[in-house]
Amino acid sequence: MAGQGEMLITMDVPESTARGLFVDGSGALSATNKAVGCLVEGTDAGEVKASVQVGGTALGVFGATITAGQSLQADADGNLIVAVADGLICAIALEGGADGELRTVLIR
Repeated sequence: MAGQGEMLITMDVPESTARGLFVDGSGALSATNKAVGCLVEGTDAGEVKASVQVGGTALGVFGATITAGQSLQADADGNLIVAVADGLICAIALEGGADGELRTVLIR
C-alpha cells in the first residue's frame, strides 16, 4: 500500500524484486544513480511491470541501522542506507529501524 501524499508511476523493474526497495529512473537497483522511488509491491519471477511510488511517505527497506531524521540513499540492492553523497539522497527517515526492516520514509 502506498503512503500519504502518494504519487505512483508504472515502470519496468527487475523481476523478483521485493516491496520497499528503491529503484533509479530506469527501474534498476543502483548505488551510483539517484533512486527516484520505491516499489509499492514486489514483483514475481517473470514479472517486470510494477508500481513505483515517487513522492510522499512510503515504506522503504533499511540496509543498515537508521535513526529518524537521517538522509538516505539506496545501495546496490535497493535498500536504504545513510547518505554519503548529497546528490544521491532519495529519502529522509521518519522513524528509526534496523537492517532488513520496512520503515516509514519521506521520498524526496
